[in-house]
Formats: sequence, C-alpha cells, structure tokens
Amino acid sequence: MQKILIFIFLLPLFVQCSFHKKVVGEEQMPKKNDKIEFKVEKEIRSGDPATFEFINNSQNSITIFGPWLKNIEKFEDGKWRKVRILYCPCGANCIAPPRTLILQPTEKHVINWNQLESWCGKMQENGIQLTIENKSTIGLYRILIEYSFDGINKLSLTKEFKIIN
Repeated sequence: MQKILIFIFLLPLFVQCSFHKKVVGEEQMPKKNDKIEFKVEKEIRSGDPATFEFINNSQNSITIFGPWLKNIEKFEDGKWRKVRILYCPCGANCIAPPRTLILQPTEKHVINWNQLESWCGKMQENGIQLTIENKSTIGLYRILIEYSFDGINKLSLTKEFKIIN
C-alpha cells in the first residue's frame, strides 16, 4: 500500500519533468520552416574573386562556427586536400578572430576568397616568416560551413564549385 501511495505522489513530478524537457528540446531543434541557403557559383573564372553567401531564411537565429575560416578543399589525386589560407599575415600581431557568429533571420554571412593559397615559409633575416602565396589552379573545389540552430549541435553544409579558365 505504501508503494502505491508513493507512486501516486511522485507520478505528477515525473510527468511535469518529462514535459518540461520535451518543450525545451523542441525550442532548440530546427522547425520545419527553418531554411538556410548556401549560395556558391558552380563555376568561377580563374583569378576572379570568389564570393560565397550563407543566408538565414529561417525564423530563428543560427550560429556559424569559425566564421572567419575559409574551409576550402581541392580535389586532387582522388582525394580532397585542404587549401591553405592564412587568416593573418606571417609575423603580424593580429587580434584573435571570433569563434562564432550569430545570424538573425534574413541575415547573411559572406565569405570572400581571392583564389590564393597562402602559408608561412622560412624565416627571413628580419626574423619574420616569409608569406608565400600561390594562385589556385583550375579544377574541382568545395567549401564547407559549420552552423547550428541551438548553438551546440553542429551541422555542416558543403558545396562544390569549379575554377575554370
């Protein structure tokens, strides 16, 4: 009899807690009308600036992870190779980039790429590493962006494009 009374007493608490979790979870998950758009031209002429747009066409804010990153890869020898793109010139004292960017509904995040691959080379006489830049060659590329509807669970979107003559 005591077990039954305890069960009856605790049942409303369990129901209330499970209902609260369900409501909170639903608020954080994307709704069916949440739409994002990642505009990437299928072909970009060699030497032309490349512009990629990530657009929040949803009714909720979206978190973009590493908004300063240009996650671009080139398809070579049957596999994807990360294109090296410096955030900051070699030896420069740059401010750390933001880790995330919040896009409100209808806002967009634009990524510009000058089609240069860049990295730091050997030390020069002045103690600063040489910045090396090479023009990207024609071929198949892809760009990746990581985002989230709840700020925690990462999703990624990848789009392919070609650099042509």
